[in-house]
Amino acid sequence: MNKKEVFAKQLKAARRMANMSMADLAEALGGKIKKQSIGKYEKGIMLPSSENLIALAETLKVPVDYFFKQKMIRLESLAFRKKAKLKNKDYHSIVEKTRDFIERYLEIEALLNIRSSFSNPLPDNFIVSKEDIERAVVELRKNWQVGIFSPIHKVIELLERNYIKIIELEVSRDFDGLSTVIQDIPVIVINKNFDNVRKRFTALHELAHLIFRFDSKLDPREIEKMCHYFAGAFLMPKEIFVKDFSGSRSMISLFELVKIKENYGISIQALMARAKDLHIITANRYKDFCIKFGKSGYRKSEPGNYPVNEYSNRFELLIYRALSEEIISFSKASSLSGKSIDTLYKEFNI
Repeated sequence: MNKKEVFAKQLKAARRMANMSMADLAEALGGKIKKQSIGKYEKGIMLPSSENLIALAETLKVPVDYFFKQKMIRLESLAFRKKAKLKNKDYHSIVEKTRDFIERYLEIEALLNIRSSFSNPLPDNFIVSKEDIERAVVELRKNWQVGIFSPIHKVIELLERNYIKIIELEVSRDFDGLSTVIQDIPVIVINKNFDNVRKRFTALHELAHLIFRFDSKLDPREIEKMCHYFAGAFLMPKEIFVKDFSGSRSMISLFELVKIKENYGISIQALMARAKDLHIITANRYKDFCIKFGKSGYRKSEPGNYPVNEYSNRFELLIYRALSEEIISFSKASSLSGKSIDTLYKEFNI
């Protein structure tokens, strides 16, 4: 691939990451570069002048050398939730941001001589029913040494510790999450704008897509429900749930639900769905709850807050490790992390 072709692909990727059309980019450049010229760049017909190259980098918020790096990664089998709600522009932005981040992630691991070695902890689990999910939850918790009766305080940290890469993106609220496999490495992307409880649930939902084989008779909607079921069951396995709710109930108070939410990091809506599935409450009682919960306005903003922050920081830790060991310069760290050299220097000294 020649220089023009590399630049063409990288410019298009950077523009998509910025969620811009060619017209948007031309407008953001304030008339310095016309839409027609951007089109020629992206077709590999010509290269920009040095002045225009710098303007493109500044506008798209990427370093100049980004435009001349060949893409090494292809994203395969992207699995979206709520994909139908995503605009085409948003979809491409998420894909390119994911690709860009993983390339930088793998580069810092290579510099530190780290090999991510993921093996499916449940390779033989074939999912047909909810009972299969319940058994898989017990097996996975034992495999990952978190026990059956303990709350999992940091889901994202647990997944990263088991060689699953987590990416948090600032994207539209229409996007929940995606999962994919890149060079045998499982990747989960979640929306950074969501609260801790929703991040946990989404990450586990996507984990189910990665590690389970589902019966071909299940349609996509049923598979989504199974992944939802897994997320709730993993956060509160059956043994814990039945013990905490003391068997069948005719009524569960909001106070109880809030306290359990704050302890286990699972939403009230997911708790009540699980209570129905485990026959703690009846289907009619669950239906009544959904109606009242919706009318109260709680569906969009539940009471109770999970106090533990869920965020991914492994990539950032690797950057600072490489700086500490003088494997990379502050300039290289800036290129990899997207932070300014001044910011890195201040954080490093702290």
